[in-house]
Amino acid sequence: MFLPALPNSLSQTIQNFGFENITKIYLKYEERWWREDEYGFQLVWSRDSSILPGEATWCKEMTGFDIMPSNYGNVLLGWVGSESSKIIETISEDQIAADCTKVLRKFLNRNVPMPKEVFRTQWHSNPYVRGSYSFSSDRCDESCSKPSDLLQPVIAKCAELDLEIPIVMLAGEAAHDSHFSTTHGAYETGETQAARILQVLKQQQPQIWSKY
Repeated sequence: MFLPALPNSLSQTIQNFGFENITKIYLKYEERWWREDEYGFQLVWSRDSSILPGEATWCKEMTGFDIMPSNYGNVLLGWVGSESSKIIETISEDQIAADCTKVLRKFLNRNVPMPKEVFRTQWHSNPYVRGSYSFSSDRCDESCSKPSDLLQPVIAKCAELDLEIPIVMLAGEAAHDSHFSTTHGAYETGETQAARILQVLKQQQPQIWSKY
């Protein structure tokens, strides 16, 4: 994407980190059917557990459901990873509702109602995103790469101003050492880079304006 190419050290750091998909499923109900003292339902699948008749195999890669705060309404948030996270981006929301209800009924042994509304994320299907979260791979351990290495700006010489200025500055959840895979991690790294840009402008403003 970059001409000229990024410095090799930065390109290698980018390659060292992984990027994969997790799909979230939101199930909205007419009424709350779970107890007040329940905060969610985590699912533990055995390797040889049978799949319910007619149930899609993607369900076995569902890790559980969180109960959303009451201001969201009566909503459960389901998590699906691995290859199944990509599969459920392609099937109908009606089918997702039916499959999730079967799973909840099986694990909880309750008469769980069908949700009135279903929404699922589709980040992998988005051609400009193609996934959800970064992750630290074995290559990161081998090379001692850390997320904040991605924040190192690419510096270039501006001949006209006789200055060295940052021309490429990366930010995002993948670049935060402690809050990776979060929206606030992405926001904070954006703030960090924006502050650097402002600092450069403040330091170099007299030289820049003297040329015009």
